[in-house]
Amino acid sequence: MLEGAKSIGARAATIALAEAAVGIGNVLSSSIHSVA
Repeated sequence: MLEGAKSIGARAATIALAEAAVGIGNVLSSSIHSVA
């Protein structure tokens, strides 16, 4: 049971990190476009 919870937590953390990276990339690219 604990192992399953760990893998689910790790997967959720990985997805959250990926979404955060995409969000940061979108903000950076939009700010670059507004400056350029």
